[in-house]
Amino acid sequence: VEEVAIVRRGENHGWNVYEGFEPFSNRRRQEGMVYVHPVAAYKRKYGNSVTGGYVYRGDKASPFHGVYVFGDYTSRLIWGLTQENRTLKTIRQIGTSPEGIASFATDEKGRIYVVGYEGMVYEIDFAAGSFAPAPVDAERAANTGR
Repeated sequence: VEEVAIVRRGENHGWNVYEGFEPFSNRRRQEGMVYVHPVAAYKRKYGNSVTGGYVYRGDKASPFHGVYVFGDYTSRLIWGLTQENRTLKTIRQIGTSPEGIASFATDEKGRIYVVGYEGMVYEIDFAAGSFAPAPVDAERAANTGR
């Protein structure tokens, strides 16, 4: 099980006691310990290596503004979720990366990029209302910011 969590210092997210929301093993369970559950979790049929992302802070008029964007390295799936007080409100698949997702990145304008394992960088096109990544010329981006 892969999970997306909001982590705060001092919390115990129950690794080795829980996998996502499901009990995994009582071997390391401690009496009286409070375990913090993730916001979302998904089973291996959707991927097996979650890649943390960013909240989209670009165009404020976009329906994606405030959506947390993350993906899975092996399945290349990209999702968006919204939460309130660590409770999942919405989650949906919003695209597929052209290659394994090594990381996500943002720029000063709040745009989100997928960093592919093979070395390409893709901008997610939120303005078009789609999440189809488009290749970015990394050298141009480094020199011009776009």
